[in-house]
Amino acid sequence: MSVFKALVLTRILSMFSSMFSKSRVGKKRGLAFKLLIGFVAIYTIGAIGIMFGLLFESLCVPLYNAGLSWLYFSLMGILVMGIGFVGSIFAAQTQLFEAKDNELLLSMPIPSHMILASRISILLLMNYLYEAFVVIPAGIIYIIHQEVTVIGVIFFILIALLLPFMVLAISCLFGWLLGWITSKLRYKNIFTLIFSLVFLVVYLGIYSQIQNYLKLLIENGETIARAIEKTMPAIYHLGNAIEEESIISFIIFALFSLIPFILVYIILSKNFIKIVTSNKGVAKIRYQEKSLKVSNAKAAFIKKELRFFFSSPMYILNASMGAIFMLILSVVLVIKKEMLMQILIEIPQIDIYLSGVIIAGLCLLATYNIISAPSISLEGKRLWIARSLPIDAGEILLSKAKSHIVICMPAVIVAATTCAILLPMTALQVILLYLLPSVVTIFTGLFGVVVNLHFPKFDWISETTAVKQGLSTMISMFGSFVIISIPILLYMFLLISHINLEWYLFICFILFVTLSYGLYKYLVTKGKRMFERL
Repeated sequence: MSVFKALVLTRILSMFSSMFSKSRVGKKRGLAFKLLIGFVAIYTIGAIGIMFGLLFESLCVPLYNAGLSWLYFSLMGILVMGIGFVGSIFAAQTQLFEAKDNELLLSMPIPSHMILASRISILLLMNYLYEAFVVIPAGIIYIIHQEVTVIGVIFFILIALLLPFMVLAISCLFGWLLGWITSKLRYKNIFTLIFSLVFLVVYLGIYSQIQNYLKLLIENGETIARAIEKTMPAIYHLGNAIEEESIISFIIFALFSLIPFILVYIILSKNFIKIVTSNKGVAKIRYQEKSLKVSNAKAAFIKKELRFFFSSPMYILNASMGAIFMLILSVVLVIKKEMLMQILIEIPQIDIYLSGVIIAGLCLLATYNIISAPSISLEGKRLWIARSLPIDAGEILLSKAKSHIVICMPAVIVAATTCAILLPMTALQVILLYLLPSVVTIFTGLFGVVVNLHFPKFDWISETTAVKQGLSTMISMFGSFVIISIPILLYMFLLISHINLEWYLFICFILFVTLSYGLYKYLVTKGKRMFERL
C-alpha cells in the first residue's frame, strides 16, 4: 500500500509542481502569483458553476410539475458521463498506455496491477473534479426549489461517488481502442487531431443548440423519459433511486457502475505489460535519395518549432484554439450568413458598430492562441542544444514568436477576408479588420515568449504538463485577454460618445504596434541575457 500511495502522490505532485514548485532558474513562486492562480481558479469554477446552475434552473420546476423529477437527476447523470468521457478519453490513452515512464516503472519491483491502479486512481480523481462542476449546481438548484430528505441526500451523495466508475470504465476501453487504432496508422497524429476536432465541432454544435434542446426536452418530457427508461436502465435507476429513495434502484445502478469497472480493470491488469511494451510501429518509409536543402540558422529554428508543433495533436488543440475558432467562425458565417444577419439586424445601431464588434471578437480570439507561451519550457532537457549553437540567443527567442505568428496569421486572414466579403463594411473598416487582429497576433506571440522566459518549467514529466498546466500559459492567456479587454471596455463605457469608432480602432492599432515593438526590444536585449542564464 505504501508503494501505491507513493505512485499516486508522485502523479499528483507532478500535476501541481508546474505552478507551485521552484523552477530551474531558481525563482520560487511568490504569494502574489499563488493568489493570482487562486483567483483565476475561483473565477473559472464560479463561471462553470453558474453556467450549469442556469441550465438546471431551467429544468427543475418544469420537470417537477410534469411529475418527472427523476428525469432531472437522470439528465444530470448524462451530463456527467458526457463531460467525463470527453475529458478523460485522451487522458486514459496517454496516462495508462502511452505514459513515458511505463517501462521505467515496470523495470522496478512494482507489480503491474499496482502501477495500473495508481494511474486509474488519478483518472478517477479527474472524473470527480469534472463531476463536481455538474453535480454541485444540480444539487443546489434542487434544494432551492424542492423539498429534500435525509435519505434522498444520502442516495445523491452515494450515486455521485459511484457514477465516475461507470464513466472511467467506458473511457479506459475507448482509450485502449483509440491507442490501438493509432498505433497501426502511419500518420497517427493526423488521425488524433481529426478525431479531436470532430469532438470539438460536435460539442460546439450541441452547445449552440442548447436552448432548442431544452425547449424540446420540456415540451416532450414524457416521451423522452420513457425512451430513457427503456434504453438506458442505468440512467433511469440513477434518477429513480434519488427521487423515489428506492434501494432496489440504487443497487441496480451500483451494479451497472461497479461491475463494468471491475471487469475492465481485470482485463487491463492481465494485459497491462503486453499493452505498454508491445511494438506498435508501422511499416517504415523506404529511404529515397534526395538533394539536401540547406537553410540559414534563423529559418532552421522556425522550421524546428513548426515541425514540433504540427507533430503534436495535444499541442495543436490546447495552444491554437483561437485560430481553430476563427476558422470555424468563417465556415459558420459562410453557411449560416442569412441567420446571422437576421440576428444582427435586431441589435440597435449594429450598422454603426458592426466592424468594431467583429474586430474586437477576432482580437479576443487571438488571445486563445498560446503557442509561444510554453515554447521555452518545451525545450526541456534539450535546452543545452539551443544554447550551445553559434546563434544569437535573441534570434532563438524571436524564432518562437515568429512560429506563433506563422501558425496563427493564416486563420486571421481567412476570418478577416470572410467577414469583409460577407458583411457590410467600409474600405477603412476592412483595412482595420486586417490590421488590428494581425498586430494583436504579433503581440500575443511576443508576449508569450516574454512570459515563458520569466516562468519556465523544464522538469516536466509529460509535454502536456508544460502546455496545459504551466504558469506561463495561464498568465499569457489571461494576461493578453485582460490587455485586449481594457481598450474594449474603455470605449464601451466611457468613450463611445466622444470618439469615432474608426479613429479609436486606429489608435488601438498604434498602441499594440508600440507594445509589440517594446516586447521585441526586450527579447533581443534583456531577454536574451536571461535565456543565456537558464
